[in-house]
This record gives sequence, C-alpha cells and structure tokens, in this order.
Amino acid sequence: MKLTIAKIDKILWSGEAESVSVPGTEGVMTILSHHMPLITTLEKGELRIKTKDGGMELIAIEQGMLEVNKEETVILV
Repeated sequence: MKLTIAKIDKILWSGEAESVSVPGTEGVMTILSHHMPLITTLEKGELRIKTKDGGMELIAIEQGMLEVNKEETVILV
C-alpha cells in the first residue's frame, strides 16, 4: 500500500508499506492493503510501519488524523 505520513511542514515517511499500526481512539488498529475507506482521529502513541522488505519503522505522535482510500493511506500528525 502507498503510505504517506506528514506534518504540516514536511513529509516524515513516504513509500510502499505492508501495513501500518496506529493508535486510534478505540485502541490500536492495523491498516493493510485494500482496507475499506476510513477517516478517523489518532491518539498519542506510536505508528508502527511494516516495510515491504520486512523491516519495522516507528514514529511517535501526539495526535493526528488517518485517511484510507483506494489509492493510498495518509496520516497527518
């Protein structure tokens, strides 16, 4: 899936990912390719990005917004 994580003034991470786990208001949720469209708020916590090569990247956030559509997943923090 195409994933972009951005602040208002810069891109923090952009590329192809296997999955991303996010701290939602109802708990941690994992987004995979072909996830249903979704818009939700994010709480303080950690984004866990599973990369295409099997690696894991972590990004701490205070809060944010997640949008999943058929073309990409965007996280604004």
